[in-house]
Amino acid sequence: ATTEVPAPRQVALRRTTNPDLKTTKTGKILHKPKKAGVKKNTTYNRFLQQRSKYFAKHHPQLTPQQ
Repeated sequence: ATTEVPAPRQVALRRTTNPDLKTTKTGKILHKPKKAGVKKNTTYNRFLQQRSKYFAKHHPQLTPQQ
């Protein structure tokens, strides 16, 4: 038994431009991997919105830049 990987699988993996995408043997993309930071970003944006609402209500004399 040799430890070589069968040729078709190597070709299928090489066919994709993005190495992160998981592919089947025929080269079809199974799914796009979820980016780790997306959920964190949305919660952070929500936090910023809450904060800006708070400042608008309680400190109306301040502009957004301050």
